[in-house]
Amino acid sequence: MSRDAQHLQSRFTVSQLSRWTGWVLFAALFCTCFTACQDRPTSLTVALNYFPSNTISNAWALPPGQGKIYILPVDDERKGDKTKIGENLEDPTKVVPISSGLPAPADWLHDTLGDVLRNNGLNVVTSADDADLMMNVTLTVLWVNEADDYNGQITMIIKIQDKNGKVLFTATTSGQYELSGKSLTSSNYSQVLSNSLYAAVNRLLNAPGFQQSLVVGH
Repeated sequence: MSRDAQHLQSRFTVSQLSRWTGWVLFAALFCTCFTACQDRPTSLTVALNYFPSNTISNAWALPPGQGKIYILPVDDERKGDKTKIGENLEDPTKVVPISSGLPAPADWLHDTLGDVLRNNGLNVVTSADDADLMMNVTLTVLWVNEADDYNGQITMIIKIQDKNGKVLFTATTSGQYELSGKSLTSSNYSQVLSNSLYAAVNRLLNAPGFQQSLVVGH
């Protein structure tokens, strides 16, 4: 074979190899993207758990004479589908709805709020018959938007009444929290809502008039 023929064959082989390599890389990239798209869920159901990473920031002390508090069932006044707790907005053309499993958001809030208040010094009881005061909780916002980060918010109206129905305190309290983490992860939704609740409770504990409303016979 002449040198020119060998050179031509070599160029052909390299050109052919380059084309095959390009096709292989394209196919691999296509498969990766296709698999990623296939793996991305079209919805996510979250079983809400409570595990905050923040704590009550402001030191405070209850006045003497604190009464026993019973938390009534939470009145869920959120608009729309009450099982829905957020959205993944990373792809605006394919928004992923986030829903709650069990417990329902209102039940989760009721039980978790009681634990948080109890752990911060309030005398929360489990029977209305044993209570001096009634706490009414109206839930208006419990939501997480996930884009670059998880952004959560909980807003609720708190009302304290004595056993005769007299209103001793009422206020709206709200907490927000931002969390970074792996996309579309149930535990991240729970954690950002846990931290949002902690922030709302911290604001409540320091609200003017709240502590005094807990004193029986004032």
